[in-house]
Amino acid sequence: MDESITKLDAGGAVVTFELVINAANTEVFELLTTNAGLAKWFNELEIGELGADGYLLFVMTPEEKITMPIRGFEPNRKLAFAWDQDEVAFELNATAANRTKLTFTVQLTAITEHSPRDISGWHICLKKLQASAEGKTYDFNKAEFESLFAKYQKELNIEK
Repeated sequence: MDESITKLDAGGAVVTFELVINAANTEVFELLTTNAGLAKWFNELEIGELGADGYLLFVMTPEEKITMPIRGFEPNRKLAFAWDQDEVAFELNATAANRTKLTFTVQLTAITEHSPRDISGWHICLKKLQASAEGKTYDFNKAEFESLFAKYQKELNIEK
C-alpha cells in the first residue's frame, strides 16, 4: 500500500493511500455501498440513503447512529462522505478486468491527538477491504495497530 501525508498551511493535512485490489471495480464498489459489503470490512458503517444527496450512518450503539452526509458519489467510481469535521473519499479505477486501483483520501481540517488513531484505523480497514474483495480474511492485529499509531503520531508531529 502506497501512502502520503501532505500537511496544509491552514493546520490540516491530506492523507492518501493507494492500493491495487484483485477484484472487479463493481465488486469493490459493492463493498463500499451496500450494508452486506460494509459488514465485511467496517461493520460500524451502514448505508442510510445511497446517492449524491444521501448519507451513511456510523453506528455507535444500536440506538445511537451518527449521520454522515455523502459529499461525492459516482456509481462504480467514487464515494466521499463526511467523517466528523473531515472528509474521506474512495476513488476506484479499473486497471484490468479483475484489478481495481483504489485511492483513499482523508482530508483533515485540523490535526488533533485523535488523527493518528483515525489514520491507523483507516489503514487497517483498507487492508480488511482488500482482503474481503479478494476472498481472503484479514485478522485485526493490535500490535500492528500500535505500530501504525506510533508511526502516524511521528509523521503528524503529535506529542506522545
